[in-house]
Amino acid sequence: MAVDVARADAFLTEMQVDSMRAELRGALEAKDEVAVDIAVHHIEENGLTEKLSADVQEAKTFLEEIRAQQAEDERAKVEAERQAKLEERRQAEQARLAEEQSKREAEAKRLEEEERLAQSKADALAAEKLEASNAEKQRLADQRR
Repeated sequence: MAVDVARADAFLTEMQVDSMRAELRGALEAKDEVAVDIAVHHIEENGLTEKLSADVQEAKTFLEEIRAQQAEDERAKVEAERQAKLEERRQAEQARLAEEQSKREAEAKRLEEEERLAQSKADALAAEKLEASNAEKQRLADQRR
């Protein structure tokens, strides 16, 4: 009878091992991180780690790879966000510099226009004085005759 109990216990243990292995394999094939983690926990909880050591090691390697990839993805995301902020700042600075340049150019045009107007007024005044002077000379010349 003790032999039958031992055989039944061994049979149940093998069934449990097969069941746990199937659960773990299914999770690994599905590449389901949560399911793999749960399957490993069930194996450890049921004391089957030794019997399924190769499977457990494969699962732990899978989990490490997934977590490493997630960490790398997070680093890449943070870097992309950092680059986007830098680009946004660069564009804002370029826009600010373009606006300043535009203001400088507008001010230069305004000053040029003021200078041109002042020169026109000075030229008109000089022409008026010359005309007045010529008219005075002509009047004096006419009086002498």
